[in-house]
Amino acid sequence: MWKQGTTNGYDWQAKVYESGSQYGINGGPVSKLWIDGVYEYDRGLSFDEAPAGLVDAVIRDIMNP
Repeated sequence: MWKQGTTNGYDWQAKVYESGSQYGINGGPVSKLWIDGVYEYDRGLSFDEAPAGLVDAVIRDIMNP
């Protein structure tokens, strides 16, 4: 399932599965994540220029809408 939202002023889009996998962030259910030009994960990290704590905040928002 695709989800999208805004966290701390950053827009994001994520592909989320019901369970974790080896391709998910930290083995979790988020297999693709794009954050407003500062972070991209597509079954592996492409780039990370996100401010400290932003990725964790986004993942919390994804998992607890």
